[in-house]
Amino acid sequence: MEYFGNQSVPARKLGITPLAVHRWVSFNHLPVLRAIQIERITGERYGWRASFT
Repeated sequence: MEYFGNQSVPARKLGITPLAVHRWVSFNHLPVLRAIQIERITGERYGWRASFT
């Protein structure tokens, strides 16, 4: 979430609550659909592929 600066920004961009983003961070788990959406927002710098490089 460093790319966005805080958890409210990605929540707003994805149309979800900041609490949902907080849960990803707390449980260290990013749902695949959200990872793909984050890739689109960040130009593929972050997301599921980035976690394997």
